[in-house]
Amino acid sequence: MDQNERSDPNDKQIDGEHYRANKSYQHWDLVADYGLSYFIGNMTKYVCRWKKKHGLIDLEKALHYLDKLMSLESSYWFLPKMKLFLPTDTAERFCVEQGLGELETEIVLLSVQYRKGEDLVPIREKIVELISQVHKRERLPEPYNAG
Repeated sequence: MDQNERSDPNDKQIDGEHYRANKSYQHWDLVADYGLSYFIGNMTKYVCRWKKKHGLIDLEKALHYLDKLMSLESSYWFLPKMKLFLPTDTAERFCVEQGLGELETEIVLLSVQYRKGEDLVPIREKIVELISQVHKRERLPEPYNAG
């Protein structure tokens, strides 16, 4: 292929198969279709991949991105970006195709419906619940800063 020719970026994966793995609709497609912000896009990325990549660390990163967005939402100067109002059926299909669990699916669906700061609270509660489940399953001490 000539360097000036472009192939479909979904046909290429750099390092690993945690996003693609024979899936035609990838996380970045979800982010683009729903016009998700940088913070929500990164948060959902870590929620979607945690079982396939870095485990608990990815969930903690997801929570960190969400906490940053929540702090921005509470700032007087933060102007939310225009968010697309799309039905959740595409996001639901994405979750099924990715093999996400119940909590991960709820987080993604709540995220694509986020419109204002108060919508972030239940997302945070779900991430904290997921982190707590991992701690219990792995018999790790509960994190002191998740609440």
